[in-house]
Amino acid sequence: MVRDMKKMYINGKFTTGHSKKNTQVINPATEEVFEEVPQGTQQDTLDAIAAAKSAFPGWRGTTGN
Repeated sequence: MVRDMKKMYINGKFTTGHSKKNTQVINPATEEVFEEVPQGTQQDTLDAIAAAKSAFPGWRGTTGN
């Protein structure tokens, strides 16, 4: 069963990313494709890093409790 998961989560929003391409995830035990995920680009990575840096001051003092 292939689940078509065409979104990644960056900066509080689901996005298909800049490439609009998917990558197949293969089950190594069966060699069957069981998922498709967005193929992130360098720009998607930079967007995610910028979002994390922006959010950090608000959650850096949060404890695990």
